[in-house]
Amino acid sequence: MIPFFKPISFAAVLSILLLSSPAQSQGTDTSIIHFIFTSDAHYGIKRASFQGSTDVDAHTVNAAMIKKMGTLPNLLLPNDGGIGAGKKIGAIDYLLQTGDITNRMEPPCQSATASWAQFETDYLKGLKLLDRKGRPMQFLIVPGNHDASNAIGFTRPLVPLTDAACVVNIYNLMMHP
Repeated sequence: MIPFFKPISFAAVLSILLLSSPAQSQGTDTSIIHFIFTSDAHYGIKRASFQGSTDVDAHTVNAAMIKKMGTLPNLLLPNDGGIGAGKKIGAIDYLLQTGDITNRMEPPCQSATASWAQFETDYLKGLKLLDRKGRPMQFLIVPGNHDASNAIGFTRPLVPLTDAACVVNIYNLMMHP
């Protein structure tokens, strides 16, 4: 069972729960793996409107999403006969971030270094979810096209011309999680 929700707004959480086999009992089945799947945090840009406010920066949008992610362990799965039906989600084993932590550094967007610092603060340090063994949830992160073009340059000038902070930090984090 793989529920998929199409993103409806900037940095929308796709909240995919990948469930590998039927639950034996709440909190003891180690064959169920819960993932949160996110994409396109785009630190460095602003949204025209978000939750009734205008000209909202990506940090504010991501912070709201992270706050909602923090509530997932206490939410009940639908009582629909599916895997874990009617039970709390409980542990979250992984958060996948599939790219574009940064926005392309075309003015007035900020540098990849500044964007990575915000991502690190908001997600890596700010999201305090635990896996089924009571350890901090693991992050699985891949760079997106904006992260990559910031590292190597782009057809239009970027300011600065290159900034590999995001790609290097992703590489280092994933090689030594």
